Amino acid sequence: VDAYVRHIAAVNDYFLLDLSSNGIYKIKEDGSFGRVYGPATIDAFYVWQGKIYAHGEGDRLLISTNEGDSWQEFSGLNTSMTFSNYYVINDSLVGAYRDNLFTLKWNSSNYKQRFLKNDGVEGTRINGVEVLGDTVFLATTSGLFARPLKAFFDSK
Repeated sequence: VDAYVRHIAAVNDYFLLDLSSNGIYKIKEDGSFGRVYGPATIDAFYVWQGKIYAHGEGDRLLISTNEGDSWQEFSGLNTSMTFSNYYVINDSLVGAYRDNLFTLKWNSSNYKQRFLKNDGVEGTRINGVEVLGDTVFLATTSGLFARPLKAFFDSK
């Protein structure tokens, strides 16, 4: 295969990766691998409530309910969701796009976004979100910011 790894994620005991224009591949723990979906330009893989989600460019959403062995495609995502990074914070799925934070609630292939306060990180790019104790840390291009967990989910 003449390609490069465009995106890779560890899921349970295997990897999912997007090999540029060659499709999505699943690499198992024993080293075996196979193509599980045709060409797609994937920017995020994550597991949420027993399903695997893959956000692709062109406002595409792929959902797998069988550990990535097959995928169902949907369209209609907004651009911010396509290019976001996703984190599980407590029992919520949180997206970060540039300097914006939002919670994401799925109902089949339908979703609701709720934007969170981003005081102090405006004009930066959020690179990571982690929880330690009762504090949420935001790694940005302007440094590390800390926010109390009890205030993190306040709406914008």
